[in-house]
Amino acid sequence: MNDRAHEEASNDGLPGPWPALLVLAVVQLMIVLDNSILNMALASAQADLAFSAADRHWPISIYALSFGSLLLLGGRLSDRLGRRRALMIGLGGFAVASGLAGASVNFGMLIGARATQGVFAAIMAPALLSMVTVLFPSGSARLRAFGVIGLVATSGAGVGLLLGGFLTEFLNWRWTMFVNVIFAVGAATGAAVLIRPDSVGPPRKVDVIGAALVLLGTAALVLGLGRAESRPWLSPDVLGAVICGPVLLAGFLAWQRVAPSPLLPLQILRSRTRGAAYLSRFVASVGNFALIFFMAFVLQEVFRFSPLQTGLAITPLVLGYVLASTLLATRIASRLRYRSIVFCGLLLGAMSLALLSLMDPATSYWSGMVGPLVVFGLGQGLTTATSMNAGIDGVRIEDRGVASATVNLMQQLGAAVGTAALSSVAVMVTSSYLTERPGAEAEATTHGVAIALLVTSQLFLLSAVICPLMAGPSPARLDPITV
Repeated sequence: MNDRAHEEASNDGLPGPWPALLVLAVVQLMIVLDNSILNMALASAQADLAFSAADRHWPISIYALSFGSLLLLGGRLSDRLGRRRALMIGLGGFAVASGLAGASVNFGMLIGARATQGVFAAIMAPALLSMVTVLFPSGSARLRAFGVIGLVATSGAGVGLLLGGFLTEFLNWRWTMFVNVIFAVGAATGAAVLIRPDSVGPPRKVDVIGAALVLLGTAALVLGLGRAESRPWLSPDVLGAVICGPVLLAGFLAWQRVAPSPLLPLQILRSRTRGAAYLSRFVASVGNFALIFFMAFVLQEVFRFSPLQTGLAITPLVLGYVLASTLLATRIASRLRYRSIVFCGLLLGAMSLALLSLMDPATSYWSGMVGPLVVFGLGQGLTTATSMNAGIDGVRIEDRGVASATVNLMQQLGAAVGTAALSSVAVMVTSSYLTERPGAEAEATTHGVAIALLVTSQLFLLSAVICPLMAGPSPARLDPITV
């Protein structure tokens, strides 16, 4: 074992990996929290900063957009600067940006601060996942550790809704941003004490062309899908952006073949199992963020739940995830192949989303929603914990940061692209329903959400077939050491 590998595999003189994992879980919570915490505060922020209803999605969208599009660059910076240093830089910048967002005096300042939060989140996230592989080099402990991180990643949106509702109701909307400063300071203190510094990677040129292509491609796709809510799909600005986005992303992959120092070494994508893991992570994220987004909306608008009641109503999903990620995933990892686990997880997701798509304004929460939410959580737990591990496993130490970034990129793309596309579907269906039945607001809203959930269910069902075929036959059953 060379010096660097020895340094990577040990944590001498420190309390052990589990306290350090707690620090990383706090960082993961803070990152994911910001995808949802502001949802409960948007009405208050809109009244305070006087921005239009058409602009309400931007404080949410800009964070996911800047975060997701810069993740690969953040992964490469993590490899170059060292994981702990990248984490500390990210925490410091995120804290400052959160303070500025909370202190915003106008809409432009809020949007700029939210975009900056996404930039520093893109530096933190790859360092975080890469650190997990170092703290837990192998064995079932690594799978349990990824289960913890995956639990935070999945449940963080629900926690954000609950915390956002609480802070907005009892303090004011600005505290949904100020609370990040508390998280960041605590996490930075814990990281300084519990995580040893790692060596700096070899100097490499920054792939500016690659970073620009992935940023512009992601931005075009998300902006085009977002505009489809209020404009026809065949309008030049919508259709042009939706076409331009994938073309630019394809150009990014082509450029990575010849780039002197690529952001994404293509050998990472040559593993069929890793490719399947990235795809399943994307699909799982589409479902997770869309379900929480739509459930939060329909529970408040149609079923008249308060913000706090809404957060509590979504917790069955988290309970299902806890059960699957901490008990089921680790127990079946040595008995089933990866493709079998991802098939089961995505199939459970498809079933639960199909059941939820049957809701109408007369549906009882306890008889019609709790069960499917638990089942969805079970499927997410199986899919997420194993896919996060498989997406990094077997990658060279010097490329772990960028592999981690790819896992997170799939999550953020799923959140941004999926929510934008499915929201457009829900809006179009709702508008069409109201045209035929004027005044039936509750029925129209529920019908639009139900159709969006049904489309998501079909995506999960299709992916349950594609991902196992993509992974291909494994030479052996899944081993918790390698997933």
